[in-house]
Amino acid sequence: MDLGLAGKTVIVTGGASNIGRGITLGFAKERANIVIADIDEAQAQKVVKEVAALGAKAVVVKTDITKTDQVAAAVKKGLDEFQKIDILVNNVAVACPQ
Repeated sequence: MDLGLAGKTVIVTGGASNIGRGITLGFAKERANIVIADIDEAQAQKVVKEVAALGAKAVVVKTDITKTDQVAAAVKKGLDEFQKIDILVNNVAVACPQ
């Protein structure tokens, strides 16, 4: 299936495992450039290898989405590596106590 995503750049928060990994690999199959913003850098590096095996490019930014500076660093990395951000997948959620 060609969704026209080749060459597009996507940031996937929590892109290293579970649903996020599936989302990341789905974009990789479409040949999108991927920024994996995940707190688990080691697992994210494993997913980068899977992405490369599918013929796409990915970079990892260790990101705790509750830290504004780390989120900004993920965006900066995407812009530095791929010159643009086209898509953001907010796959991570934080539960706030009431």
